[in-house]
This record gives sequence, C-alpha cells and structure tokens, in this order.
Amino acid sequence: MPAATPGKDGVRLTLIARRLPLTTPYVLSFATIDALDTFFVVAEHQGRRGFGEATLLPGYGGEDAATARREFARAQALPAEAVAEAVRDSAPFLASAVACALETLADPSVWQAISTGLPLAAFCGGDAPAAAATNARRLAEDGYSVLKLKVGRDDVQADLARVRAVSAALRPGMTLRLDANQALSEGAATTLADGLQGLPVELLEQPFPPEAWEATARLVARTRVPVMLDESI
Repeated sequence: MPAATPGKDGVRLTLIARRLPLTTPYVLSFATIDALDTFFVVAEHQGRRGFGEATLLPGYGGEDAATARREFARAQALPAEAVAEAVRDSAPFLASAVACALETLADPSVWQAISTGLPLAAFCGGDAPAAAATNARRLAEDGYSVLKLKVGRDDVQADLARVRAVSAALRPGMTLRLDANQALSEGAATTLADGLQGLPVELLEQPFPPEAWEATARLVARTRVPVMLDESI
C-alpha cells in the first residue's frame, strides 16, 4: 500500500490495490476477464478524505496493474494536485482515480447520505438465448429494471436471437442496453439496429472502434436506436 508523502499542498495520497476474482468470467468482445485489478486512491487533508477508484480493463489502453503502481511511485514526490497530470498519458486510469479523490476531497457534499434507492443496471450473461432469458428472469425477480447484454461476439442473427429471448422474458417496464465493445462492422451494426425495432432497447453502446467517427455518425443517422460512446470517450 504505497502512500505519497504530503506535498506542498499538505494533501496525502494513498494507493490501495486489490485483485478481485470473479465467480463468473466477464466476457468482452476482445477478452475474457477472470479477475478485476482495481485501484482505490485516498486523498487526506486536515481530517477530511476524498476517494477515487479505477478498474483496469483490457481493450481500453495498455495500462496494467504494474504500470499503475510504478507511475504512482514515480509521482509520489509531487504535490498531490500535480499527480493526475503527471500520470495522465502513462496511466490514464490511475489519473482518473487521483482526480476523483481530489475532487471529492474538495467537495465533501458528495458523501451525503442518499435518501432514496440508487438504481443499478445488471449484466445479463448467457451465450444461448435460453440461458440469457433464464438469467433475465432471475434478475427481474431480484428487482432490476435495466439489463445490459454484450453483443458482437457471435454473428448478428445469434445476437438478435439472444436479445429477442431476453426481451420476451422481461417484465413490463424493463429495458435493455446492448454493448458491442467495438466489435461490429458497419454492416453488422446496421443489421443489428434494424432488427431491434419494436424491442425494449434503450441504446447500443460503442459499436465500432474508438476512431470510427464517420461510421458512428452514419449509423446514428440511419437508426432510431440511440448510440452511446464509451471507449471513444
């Protein structure tokens, strides 16, 4: 648990690293993840604390756990306010966690208790339509109203079969979000979007690689399904 000595601003940053095994692998279009490498950053000053978190995932850049630890150690001698900028290019996930810790340190109001429930979207796994539908029914019983499905790992018709099966298993008012993790061709994305008409789909997330701005614009102009960016951002 390396900790930065307080800089000129008197803020102490502490990095806490955890590797979290998953009971069920998390399947993306470009990797199957068995454990999450998560970093927590704590910012402390005059009895107050701020917190930031980042989970390193493949496909979003070349940063790994060793890189984050090394870059945090390299920046330890800097004032806390300069750390995020110093590691931004080499360890952007870490930079985000540091920035969040400093922002929440500066604004304690973010830690006020939430008086109402905080709605969460649930990941709905299952490679086959029947398995995905079973998972959807279980999540509905658990009280979730928004489910997220990964698409782009199989052919478009296989994806559509899973989406239709899950849609049929949903309770009234439930919706779906589809995440392609950059895996679709322009033709496949168009076919998928056309096949979603009439289904309770809120959005299609990151259909193309991050730099495919023109293809994304053409898809947005062609389909009524909202498109959301992730890796592009």
